[in-house]
Amino acid sequence: MGRISAGKSRIISRLKRMHVMAAVAAILGAVCVASLCYGAKGKIATPSGQSAADAGLADICRRKQISLPLKNARITVDKKARQLRLYEGGSLLKTYPVAFGPNLEGHKTREGDGRTPEGKYYLIKHTSPAFGRCFYIAYPNEKDALEGLENGVISKKSYLKVKAATTAKTYPPSNTGLGGQILLHGTKDRTEQNLTSIDWTLGCIAMENADIMEILNAIPDNARPEIQISPSLNNAAN
Repeated sequence: MGRISAGKSRIISRLKRMHVMAAVAAILGAVCVASLCYGAKGKIATPSGQSAADAGLADICRRKQISLPLKNARITVDKKARQLRLYEGGSLLKTYPVAFGPNLEGHKTREGDGRTPEGKYYLIKHTSPAFGRCFYIAYPNEKDALEGLENGVISKKSYLKVKAATTAKTYPPSNTGLGGQILLHGTKDRTEQNLTSIDWTLGCIAMENADIMEILNAIPDNARPEIQISPSLNNAAN
């Protein structure tokens, strides 16, 4: 399952306190390094490449002459780099930070293993009681179900249900031994930040709230964009 862990609120509060302390330290340190940080006109210099990475998706699409909403969106997730990349067709639009569950290494194969699936899936726009608007990652796919059937994790009936859902690009069953309800999400409280500083989900992929909303607003409601999730290490993926 990809539900929020019980201690997540305490973790976020702790992170906020840490960031306040870090901000104070940064202000004090700035006195010592001002000559290195400021440009000719007295403004803090922008590191090379930062402006492009921080640009809004609408501005990026405008520069690339790509219209919104996106018609051929696809997403890749690199577990090792902890990055999500949004493409329109073959054009990379933007890269975002992400966080995962406690067991980063390995493909999800069972309910409760704390792993994020690896392989090719499709996304469904979804509203979660816990996380609000988000994407539902259509795990398990047919390959997951076939392996689960062969390993005795699910029944032939469950396998056929997963196969039918994959063909129709609807929600696959989540009540089998393979687990499910894997989401690409932020939090219901959209003011929360620092959601990608640590791994805190139970197998979902977490994004900063501003980032997940940016992608949600760029993709049509009835679309089923592809998501390819790559391994954290050199283990096999779908």
